[in-house]
Amino acid sequence: MYSDEFNVNADGTGLAMLARNFEPLYHAMIHIGYSIEFGIPGLAAEGMAMAAVDPNVFNHQFLAPLWSTVSTKSSKTPEVTVFDVLNLVYEGDFVTRQFDTPQENIKVTFEANTDRMLKYALEWSIDLSKPGELDRKIKELQWLMVILYGVAGYHEGKGLQADFYNMHLVTSCLFLGPNLYQLSKRSQEIFLRAYLANSLTIYLMFGRPPLDIATFWKETAAAEFIVPAGFNSSSTGTDAGYTGPAQLDAKVLASTKGNANPWATHVQSAIVAKDDHYAKLIRALLHLAERFGDRPAGHLVTMAPNCGLEGLEQIDGSLFLRVAGLTAEAVYDAQIFSINKPYTGLELA
Repeated sequence: MYSDEFNVNADGTGLAMLARNFEPLYHAMIHIGYSIEFGIPGLAAEGMAMAAVDPNVFNHQFLAPLWSTVSTKSSKTPEVTVFDVLNLVYEGDFVTRQFDTPQENIKVTFEANTDRMLKYALEWSIDLSKPGELDRKIKELQWLMVILYGVAGYHEGKGLQADFYNMHLVTSCLFLGPNLYQLSKRSQEIFLRAYLANSLTIYLMFGRPPLDIATFWKETAAAEFIVPAGFNSSSTGTDAGYTGPAQLDAKVLASTKGNANPWATHVQSAIVAKDDHYAKLIRALLHLAERFGDRPAGHLVTMAPNCGLEGLEQIDGSLFLRVAGLTAEAVYDAQIFSINKPYTGLELA
């Protein structure tokens, strides 16, 4: 999956197995992650097979430069974080195009932009010779993926557009550790940069939605208390579970944050959700909240002190619970994630 032999050839005809592992929406990587986490070898075989035969791999050689440029030490001064890289993408010069189908959007966006996204990803500071560096880089990516899904997907006064494609950024980042910890340092760096480049391209797929962090933070404080409606314990079979749209729970809202735990309702409702993607997303957000939910406002600025991303200083550990509540509000009743229309992608200007 990570060797030169199965990714690049001098004539440009390499098998590009790492690109296949990621495209289009990280399914092979997720299967391999589940296999490692739960000790089910068949899932790894399924993921590898999926990567090997998937026809939806566009510009599959875009990662090829990694095998000739990556070393095990790549420090930059001052340090460049994924938030600095995101700012480059956010302020970059692109033109908008309209597409008839999401498949066409994926194809054209990947063919037009992945080379530039890889150049951005190569700006990211990674020095895996430093103790704890791998976990720090995974942490950066996990915060970023939730921001790209939750903050970039939020529309002022309208709530979250819980996009099916961007949702996979969050569900996949849960498996960065299982996929990475077994690898050599060189392969770890190749994986990290490739994952960032691929994720930034997905962000471009639907028009590089704005990151209005200040508005998101102002309007979503109550989202910490949005949970699916009451559990229907009298029903059985497919009718059992939480019924009705997500809503503010008055009892939870009236309780102190120290005693109330909206995650209990999120987890219980996710278990019986008809769309497996919903359960996977809530699981990922819960895991991230367990790791980072106590981080204060300003934490991301301490991670990226030179980043010019406006509003970054406002984000704290409640981000994950807010995004869970917004997702419940947008998705739980109908059990349908949205697909942005019109299909708006970006190309280099």
